[in-house]
Amino acid sequence: MHPTNINRIGQETDLEEGPKEGSKRGPKAPLDIIANFASPCSNQADTTGSGEEAIQAYFDAVFRGYRLHNHVRNIWFTKDARRVRACHYNIQSSREEDVVEVYRDTVNSRAVYQRLQTCASVWSCPICAPKIAKRRSLEMRKITDWARGEGLRVLMMTLTSRHEGEDKLRWLLALQKVALDQLRDGKRTLKKILPYRHFVRAREVTYGRSGWHPHYHELLFTEDQRSVPELVPPVFKLWSNLSVNAGLEFPDQKAFHLTDCNEVIADYISKFGHAPKWTEAEEVTLGFRKSARHVSLTPWGLLDASYGGDHRAGELWCEYSEAVKQLNQLRCSPGLKAAAGLDDKTDLEVVTEEGETVREWFANIPTSVWECVRQKWRAQLLQVAATGSREGFTDLLTHAVVDHHHKRC
Repeated sequence: MHPTNINRIGQETDLEEGPKEGSKRGPKAPLDIIANFASPCSNQADTTGSGEEAIQAYFDAVFRGYRLHNHVRNIWFTKDARRVRACHYNIQSSREEDVVEVYRDTVNSRAVYQRLQTCASVWSCPICAPKIAKRRSLEMRKITDWARGEGLRVLMMTLTSRHEGEDKLRWLLALQKVALDQLRDGKRTLKKILPYRHFVRAREVTYGRSGWHPHYHELLFTEDQRSVPELVPPVFKLWSNLSVNAGLEFPDQKAFHLTDCNEVIADYISKFGHAPKWTEAEEVTLGFRKSARHVSLTPWGLLDASYGGDHRAGELWCEYSEAVKQLNQLRCSPGLKAAAGLDDKTDLEVVTEEGETVREWFANIPTSVWECVRQKWRAQLLQVAATGSREGFTDLLTHAVVDHHHKRC
């Protein structure tokens, strides 16, 4: 693996500079690169509510999201990048009379944009991914609560494959898909070995000394009461055979995990992060903000390193984004959400919910003005709008436009 310039990760620039005074963020440990960006979720602080610390955490996350989105626009240029590059940057229509609308939440001191394009990429968008992951985490909490109310046991299974530094991520994912399809649709399926009523599968990718490491976490909701040591051998044998048949190498049994979530889930997930209340629901949905400790980086860690100046990390992040762009991050078995009383909302519906709940109109930004301010001032404008000061908002818009034209001269 090319050395990652860890010491440069997390440096701030004047691009979408976040608020500093009163900030509660402490220094990062070198490899504890947890991406607490975008709105409204943060892994280190509660961004909900109207208290001073919650508002500070919220806008720290907003500034970080837009800052990293600007960086994505600077490093990813292929055809597949178009939707992510346009997210919260391009207006939905290109007509000159169109405007960007700003809405304000007067209760919680928040503000959002409307009439901007939205990509809803859970993989590659620093603005959309945290919103989607937070929603999915809440859904998984409700699903696991439902399962326990039904008297079902919750097991978590982690599936991995052997890999080497030169293996391409797209190639590994394609072979794993063959094995995963056979896990449920082949002649000898998981359900015949370990009967279950429903499942949830999450796909996760990290990069380390041995190259790309795509792996999967599955929650299994079962009535089977056999002990974990009794279940592991037949389940691992099935996964091993399917992996080899798909063209993968024989997996390492030490990397295979089957965990009783009611007993030792906290011990299992401790290698991923420091969240004090990390549950199995969050394990399968909040991969975007986990820090892979000591030996590997999540894609968001790679993006952080790239933002800090590591060119190789940026190349790897682009390879990752190209490889996963059409894949599902989370898959629930048919009928699971309905059984748990949940609406099955798409990622796009999830990321637009925030704007729909903040309904007090605050201001319009004309297309010509938005094109002047969108590169550098998106977060600052929301922060001023949240205060309710129209005079301050107009002053900032004027300053941003003058700054834009001054730099073009």
